[in-house]
Amino acid sequence: VEAYQSFLWNQVARELVQTAAPADTLRAEDDAGVLAFPRPASVPPDLLRLQLPQPAHDAAVPQPAAAAYSKVLASHGLTLDALRIPGLRRPAFGAAERPLFVRATGVSLSPPSRDALAPARSSKPFSRLATFSLPRGAYATVLL
Repeated sequence: VEAYQSFLWNQVARELVQTAAPADTLRAEDDAGVLAFPRPASVPPDLLRLQLPQPAHDAAVPQPAAAAYSKVLASHGLTLDALRIPGLRRPAFGAAERPLFVRATGVSLSPPSRDALAPARSSKPFSRLATFSLPRGAYATVLL
């Protein structure tokens, strides 16, 4: 339940940022679709402070995100009210809030070194170690 709920939350966040991002935003595609990376100065202040609840039947969805929740849930044939498991108290979909944007601190990148896991004749035989800190409750889903 928690993994699926996080998956839905990430899709809502992706949709919300994609929709709000200005035209000159860097966009990249991964297996789940397009990711938008707006310049920090172009992110509206209300989105910078936005706390998004995990999708749950009792989630109080803030207005700037309502359309994103509806679109994402509809694409899975769901509504917020449908996020219940009949007859069970646990596991359950809880409506805990997570910030849409967080600031990573202490970001560092090691010098390139030989990647012990790269095949012997790899055209990219090097790796780098990224280290950083995030606030409590934040996840490193995307760090650019």
